[in-house]
Amino acid sequence: MTKQEFINAHTAELSLQGGATLARRYTAGSHLGTFELGFKLRNSKKTNFSNNPYYNAPSSTLALSQVLGTFTNPNYYDKSYPLGPLSDYDKILKAVYSNFSAFTPDSNTTHLNNDASNYDGTERVTAGYLMNSVNFGKSRLLTGVRFEATNETYSANQVKLNNGDWAQTIPVSGNGSYLNVLPSVQWQYMLTSNTNIRASYDMAISRPNFSDLVPSQQVDPNASPQTIVRGNPALKATSAHNFDVLAEHFFQPLGILQAGFFYKRLSNPIYPTTSTLPANDPNFPSFQVQESINGPNAHITGFEAAWEQRLSFLPGLLNGFGVAANYSYTTSQVIFPLGFAAANPLLIGRKDTPALQRQAPNTWNLGFTYDKARFSMRFGVSHNDANIYAYNYQVTDPTQVNDPILGVKGPTGDIYLYAHTQFDIQGNFRMYKGLELVVSGLNLSNEVFGFYQGSTIYPVQREFYKPSVIFGMRWSSASER
Repeated sequence: MTKQEFINAHTAELSLQGGATLARRYTAGSHLGTFELGFKLRNSKKTNFSNNPYYNAPSSTLALSQVLGTFTNPNYYDKSYPLGPLSDYDKILKAVYSNFSAFTPDSNTTHLNNDASNYDGTERVTAGYLMNSVNFGKSRLLTGVRFEATNETYSANQVKLNNGDWAQTIPVSGNGSYLNVLPSVQWQYMLTSNTNIRASYDMAISRPNFSDLVPSQQVDPNASPQTIVRGNPALKATSAHNFDVLAEHFFQPLGILQAGFFYKRLSNPIYPTTSTLPANDPNFPSFQVQESINGPNAHITGFEAAWEQRLSFLPGLLNGFGVAANYSYTTSQVIFPLGFAAANPLLIGRKDTPALQRQAPNTWNLGFTYDKARFSMRFGVSHNDANIYAYNYQVTDPTQVNDPILGVKGPTGDIYLYAHTQFDIQGNFRMYKGLELVVSGLNLSNEVFGFYQGSTIYPVQREFYKPSVIFGMRWSSASER
């Protein structure tokens, strides 16, 4: 043991919001309409505080053999890596506190690991909207506009190093404000009393997370490679132009079938990246940097369909069955910013157009339900294709993009989440009035979770959880029922 850390940290967030709306119906000739306006104010304050003091251990090293526990797991990772015995936390604490006077404060590590992770920020959003809907025979037209004024202030610390050691902590602060005008229009046409089509356009925004925006830093000089996670105060909110076409049919008495196409054009998309600072950087030479950036634009195109119906037309016990299924196919592309090399050396020369992060091409859910008398059951299967978790690919030669080793599918490619297909089931039986027996099984397919780089033959992390089976009793009062 060379150092001892004592944890004293907390993160707090307080959000206060309020709003009001007013609507009035009117007639324009033979057309019935509704005009509505509203106002909303939200104020959020977030604080991240870290004061974890570090101490240098005495010259007499505490060996692992002195604090071993009894826990072992010979079956760890399919018996490939027998685990244990592991250390006993209580024994470690006892060994430290019994000789605590011999520990000396390590101000260098304390400043390095604490100062830069502290920040305080406030975001205030003042919003209002105007909306009008009017009917024209079988058509209904809805138009509106939303105004959102955003004001942000923050304070944080930046750490300066000298030859890898803490040299100085500099308080930094900043603020920003912007106004977004977001129009929308939707047209609906009733083909029959139970079938309609909808077409819509709207603008929307997505603001950066505070942790991505505030210029704080989390430095880990002991990692391999040495890393720094930092905020980017230059981040802009992502804006989107959304186009949707949807057809709906309502079954009688209960059910709906939907299908549609969508297209989203994004400006300033936000995505996390990994880069490496130059070897001659004065503060963090050759450190690997993780931060979020804006790209110039991206787009998402896709198809989606859903079917949900209670099969009450079936005879006898079968009329308790129901189905809930949905499917979506999505294709997306993101363009990296011009001048990307200067700010993010690891991504020098990247000119391909990968998919947006967390956008799986194929996503589907299939569920079966049964509700009859005292018994209720839900069974579901969900699937997500593999998708990009973080951009990491470095281009040194554009001709290598499709190379199986040096290309985008090689071991230095982007980091992906594994494809995931999971089976779950839950049922409950009402035994007496408000008393129910509840049984559920989660992840019955024992699906793997984890990451790989470039291709599945280059795994980074795999996690196995095995199925979870839960039995329980639930009681609800008559008012809840």
